[in-house]
Amino acid sequence: MDLPGLTAQVDQDMARVVELLWGLGLVTRSTCQDAAGPADQARGEQWPLLMFEDLDHLVRFLHLFDGTPLATHRCGQTWHREGGPYGPLVPDLPRRWRYSLGVRPPRHAGEQFALSGSVRFPSSDLPAVESHLAALAASVVRSHAASPLPD
Repeated sequence: MDLPGLTAQVDQDMARVVELLWGLGLVTRSTCQDAAGPADQARGEQWPLLMFEDLDHLVRFLHLFDGTPLATHRCGQTWHREGGPYGPLVPDLPRRWRYSLGVRPPRHAGEQFALSGSVRFPSSDLPAVESHLAALAASVVRSHAASPLPD
């Protein structure tokens, strides 16, 4: 995938989402159309992953879904023990988005540590995520077209 100043190898199911995110100014560091863990795989679940270059980009991404049906999905997943107090941990339904935070060392002298973040969500949410991002991108294009150009 190539956009001005950005090039990446992207899984086919994530290409449009990444393109829309980049167009909205949110830079991804890594993506995967199925970042399911072993327990998720055993249940036949797929979990797309979006890893953002900066923690701020993850936060901005999450705010894009304020007031949408996906807003409730952003809350962390809750779990219960199946079959009693010693049973396996099982995620409650509906599946919620999952997050990871990372710390990157400074790249240059004088630079501070940087925080990055990622989100994994059920593959069933991917069409709604893509559709909402496309609608946001279209509204940005319309607002730019409607605003007069500076002299």
